[in-house]
Amino acid sequence: NVRLKMSRCRLITYLILSAMLLLGLIFAEEEAKEQLALEATDFGSSEEIAAYASKGKVSNNITDWLRGISYVELVLYDHTMDSGAPLVKDGKLHKGLKKEWTKRLSKEEVQKITRALTGEHKWQGGALCYEPHHGFVFYDGKGIILGHVEICFMCGNYYSYPKDGLSQYWDLEALKNIVSGHELPLFNTPREWERFYAEP
Repeated sequence: NVRLKMSRCRLITYLILSAMLLLGLIFAEEEAKEQLALEATDFGSSEEIAAYASKGKVSNNITDWLRGISYVELVLYDHTMDSGAPLVKDGKLHKGLKKEWTKRLSKEEVQKITRALTGEHKWQGGALCYEPHHGFVFYDGKGIILGHVEICFMCGNYYSYPKDGLSQYWDLEALKNIVSGHELPLFNTPREWERFYAEP
């Protein structure tokens, strides 16, 4: 009887472990499918984005903003040339924009931006200065601006238009890495950007 009970216990333990392993494999496969689906397109079709949002990865509101986006540009601009004005106003870019420093992002970089602006991220601090010099501009296939984000990396504050759809907190380090990858300057003090824009 003792041996029979021990055998039953081993069998039950084996079945439980097997079930846990099987569930783990299923979940891993589903995660892999989601990742492949995200990487298959820049932002994906509106249906794909909605499906991704329904899983809690992206705010549902973001689908309206991302629908129709064809490409994204990283820009550098002198906000003092029109102080208080957003990066994009009435469909036109800020007049302090440095066109020679504008970079069109790769498909992989666009995916990184999507993850940095959506999902769950921790608050990364923030002062009160807000002197933005970097931004990302979203275009449709005809070159019409659909939205933008602007960032002050000195204080960690940011702004977006449309306002709805993005996470409350962004992954600023990921965005900063994209800027650095294109060899655009990252300013730590006002004196640094004043010196930079003063150069011919």
